[in-house]
Amino acid sequence: MEKKLLVITITILLSSPAYAGQPVSKEEKTPWNFSAWLSEGFQKTMDRMEQEFEKLKQEFSKIKLFGPQVKTHEDKEKKQYNIEVKLSGYQKEKISIALDVPKGKEKQQIMTITASKEIIEKDPAGKKIETKEEKFEWSETLPKGANGQKATAQFKDGILLIQMPLEIKEQVETVTITVR
Repeated sequence: MEKKLLVITITILLSSPAYAGQPVSKEEKTPWNFSAWLSEGFQKTMDRMEQEFEKLKQEFSKIKLFGPQVKTHEDKEKKQYNIEVKLSGYQKEKISIALDVPKGKEKQQIMTITASKEIIEKDPAGKKIETKEEKFEWSETLPKGANGQKATAQFKDGILLIQMPLEIKEQVETVTITVR
């Protein structure tokens, strides 16, 4: 192990600018200041990474990663399935709810909620700079027993509440068999 370490050290020293006949920088007090080289290379790498990170941050700031909060809840006592969506800043007229009802007994329904709102960006003086449209879409397969066709929806104080009956059917059926 000591031999390998010695070979690596000699290789580094022989490849230094002083041994290659190149002028040594003013910062270097020895023919090869390995820690200065390492630190300078590391700093350049970190600076480059920071610049790339800033570029990515600017790009990702244009993308809305998190939308309105959605909560779902099965209330088995009330036999009801609830969906609550926080849509602050949205108008009732710009919200739509669609229900896909596949044919067949065992098929589950899919509910889709879409909403959009206009965002106006202004400069500090209040002058309009840019207008953007923010869109939100959420889809969920309703649980078995939830009857989306009988759903009701209410939008109040930025909260969309959708309620539908939960028709829970007994999973176990008892059959009596007579003995002969």
